[in-house]
Amino acid sequence: MRKVALLVCLSVIILMLSGCGSPTPPDEVVDEYWERFKDGDIEGALELVADGRKDEVSDIEMDLEEVEEAEEILYERFTVETKGYEEDGEVAIVDVTVTKPNLHETFAAFLEEGFEELMVLAMEGASDEEIDEKAEEFLLEAMEEAEDISHDQQAKLQLEDGEWKIYDWLFDDIEERMEELDFEEDAIEEETGAENGEAAGDIDKEEAEVGDTVTTEAGEMTLKAQNDDIEAIETGPVIVDIEQVNAVSGELNPQSAEMFDSEQLEYIQIDMQVENTSEEDLIFYAGQAQIVTNTGEQLESDMWLSDHIDGEFMGGVIQEGTLIYPLKQSQANEIETVRIVISAPQDEDWQEVGEEIDFEVEL
Repeated sequence: MRKVALLVCLSVIILMLSGCGSPTPPDEVVDEYWERFKDGDIEGALELVADGRKDEVSDIEMDLEEVEEAEEILYERFTVETKGYEEDGEVAIVDVTVTKPNLHETFAAFLEEGFEELMVLAMEGASDEEIDEKAEEFLLEAMEEAEDISHDQQAKLQLEDGEWKIYDWLFDDIEERMEELDFEEDAIEEETGAENGEAAGDIDKEEAEVGDTVTTEAGEMTLKAQNDDIEAIETGPVIVDIEQVNAVSGELNPQSAEMFDSEQLEYIQIDMQVENTSEEDLIFYAGQAQIVTNTGEQLESDMWLSDHIDGEFMGGVIQEGTLIYPLKQSQANEIETVRIVISAPQDEDWQEVGEEIDFEVEL
């Protein structure tokens, strides 16, 4: 009986000792996280993250305007290599080297090699889908050709139930570099000459009357016809306020003329403000409004020249912007009427909650 008791005590001691082993070193935890993450085992990777920090740790900002293939290339070449660590009580700092494609080089090559061709496609009347597809093609080529660059960074871990868990990535420099690469809003507008939040060639209704010429970032724009007294339209819970419709003839400056391959630009400008008066989230593509002119042209707004009006309207949200419609077969001084058509607003279940907007504006 005494031998049995001794064996039981010995077993308990062994079990206790086996549970008192050292935790996995912090650098190995980081290595294991990235190995699981790269293998697609996201749940397994998050097991190595501190409680309450999963969103912060897993959300590394590498947004490339939803270009999925570009994101895939970026993730494939985005590596984290540990270089050592220091412990201070229940906190550890792991030194890592982060390697990724040179995104400055990527976007510089994209603008140099692809932008002009995209502008030509836009001026020739290519659809937004065709332009997006071509832009993604240029972007992927530029990223594949870009060299990899490395930065020394750190990861922060903390002890949790005797095990090291990842608390945060101290990748401040990388986040700053990502923020500098605002591809759609900054880089494109720098090339077109448009300021942030201002459509190229936009004429403010307070600046000019019919017959006046206004200097814009794109050149000298002459207002040929206008209507700035248009009643707001309600469709379901959405209010659309068309602030002005202009017919404009522009003499482009050398930089803009080179991009458009033309010294002249004839276009329709529509300034609008859209409000979702309900508390429900809605889908309303005001930025995709189509127009028909009295000269027989059916046009969509130019994605490069126009402001972006998001199609997703959260409850109570107001959005505004300027839409530019380059004329293909007409001159601005020939425009007498503009018919504006916008699809009906929808709820989150894609059910219509209003009627299609379809009305005509006389200039």
